Amino acid sequence: LEGGAPIPDLDALAEAERTQPPTYVPNRNMMLLSMAAAYAEAGRFDDAVRTAEKARAIARAKGLREFAGKMEARIEQFKKRRPVRSKE
Repeated sequence: LEGGAPIPDLDALAEAERTQPPTYVPNRNMMLLSMAAAYAEAGRFDDAVRTAEKARAIARAKGLREFAGKMEARIEQFKKRRPVRSKE
């Protein structure tokens, strides 16, 4: 962080945290999934786990078993301190 230069990924995460939507939005679980991935990418794995757990709870409450299963896999991944990376 020489010279106080901003780090784009962390700036984007900070902006996302400031602009979180209200409790109910139609795609809140997708927003939470994105937020959890951003936390993990920033090395904030405890926040990633908590956020993914919220998404899983919403999915379960809505009967979205497939999405809840995907969240379960992400939670385990974040607990192992591994961020989400695309396969290149």
